[in-house]
Amino acid sequence: MDPKYFDERAAARFQREVIERARPLPGVREAGIMSAVPFRGVDRLREYQPVGYEKSYLANLREVTPGYFSVMRLALLRGRLLTDRNTVSSEPAVVISESVAREVIPGEEPIGKRLDLHGPRAIIGIVKDVRYKGLDQTPFPAIYEPAAQNPSELVCLVLRTAVDRQRTGAELGSVIHQIDPAVPVMNVTTVSQIVSGSVAGRRFYTTVISAFAGPAILLTATGPVVVIAHSVAERRRELAIRSALGAQSCELMGLMIRQGLAPVILGAAIGLAGAWSSARILERFLLGITLHDPAVSAGAGVFTVAIAALACFLARPASRQAGKGLSGVEKGLREAEGERRVSDLQMTQNSVQVIWSTATANSVN
Repeated sequence: MDPKYFDERAAARFQREVIERARPLPGVREAGIMSAVPFRGVDRLREYQPVGYEKSYLANLREVTPGYFSVMRLALLRGRLLTDRNTVSSEPAVVISESVAREVIPGEEPIGKRLDLHGPRAIIGIVKDVRYKGLDQTPFPAIYEPAAQNPSELVCLVLRTAVDRQRTGAELGSVIHQIDPAVPVMNVTTVSQIVSGSVAGRRFYTTVISAFAGPAILLTATGPVVVIAHSVAERRRELAIRSALGAQSCELMGLMIRQGLAPVILGAAIGLAGAWSSARILERFLLGITLHDPAVSAGAGVFTVAIAALACFLARPASRQAGKGLSGVEKGLREAEGERRVSDLQMTQNSVQVIWSTATANSVN
């Protein structure tokens, strides 16, 4: 920023003119200015103290124009937001984040109280916390001060538009150069691109983990089919006997499905217990959920069992075929029984021949 804008009045006049000229641009719906954009690693920590209290606190100080809150869709919880009436000649005011409200004056209504922040500032509103450093970082307390009352040398223009970013960026650069040719226009981007860049590393790790998770799900789905088919082949005679004793095909199928799901349910329970105990290892990859989120854990277990149940259901033709294979089994049993009888008859004939030979030898003697 040009040194001339270190003068507060010159900076306020420049920012006001930028906003006034940016709003009429084609496709621009809302416009605002702030001293730091989220996820860009800029923190301006300031020490402040509630008037009437001895303890001091730290918070990120953000100088913003009234349009910033609507551009960024920052939800108002209580009180009111900054307006164009919050000028250098009006009463100094600030909007605080909900974490400041909880930290500074717990159990009391903060609206109307004052913070000592390079002079007393009245609290006029409370907004939701914002993650400025990263999606994986806990929101840090923030104080929003009117840019008109304390202009910053850092100027970040934020727009909500309905047209292409390149087109808006070119028109915006032209407007700013008309105001002051010495002011450069840098880093024209979108919030989506900023957020995407901030999670690029985690996206890579997630992709790698997903690459291993895909085959694991495939094994979960195909494993029961193979196991049940093999079990049916080994227990074909048993299933045929059950069918001969009156078991229906659906009962045989249910038996095999239950036995196929039992190890899956046991494995899912062991896996969930292991995940629950090792959640700290995955903490840096979790965004928007707690370390021990019951809904996520239960969903993972139900999904695994559901995949296995579907696989078992797809293996039902083998169970039905086993129930219909009684005739073949009976034929095999009859063949086995016949072979046993022939073997017994041969053994009997051999015994008779031995006895006859022994008796003949004794008679000769």
